[in-house]
Amino acid sequence: MADSETSRTLPAISRRKAMTQGGIAENLPDVIDRRNLLAVAARLLSEKIAQPVGQPRASGPTPVREMWPRWYACHQQQVRTTHLRRRLEVQMLRAAGGFPIAELQIVGNAAPVVVQSLADIKRLANQMDAGALSRAKAELCRRRKQWKEADQRLSYSTAVAQVLQNKRGSSAG
Repeated sequence: MADSETSRTLPAISRRKAMTQGGIAENLPDVIDRRNLLAVAARLLSEKIAQPVGQPRASGPTPVREMWPRWYACHQQQVRTTHLRRRLEVQMLRAAGGFPIAELQIVGNAAPVVVQSLADIKRLANQMDAGALSRAKAELCRRRKQWKEADQRLSYSTAVAQVLQNKRGSSAG
């Protein structure tokens, strides 16, 4: 068990071993071990973050401290809009009685065929009789009307568009 990753102790790091760049290690304790590692790391990171932002930085990758606030704000907005969309979707399905679809029973098929548009119904028109065709069109129009009315009340389409816009915006940055 001596070689287990969880049983290893951190090696002591002394100031003599640490490379000092511009006095960063001046206020460090003589030995950094598992007891004071977090405190030392917090102090060093606080000093690095507290450096003046107005100073021109060297060329290279953008530091995390500049990118993090923007990313976090975008992430929080994405989370909020996604939760809103999910909540509205449940309300939409209840209010509209389901998705705007119609099920057609076609001769020769055991399972019903689901259609979402009048174009789908027209494509299957040669496999159905005229009565079933007109009932399918009426059912689809009725369900679409219910869906649109519920969408106007709940603004579901706006929430979905906002989620998609946030996803495009966060993937570009």
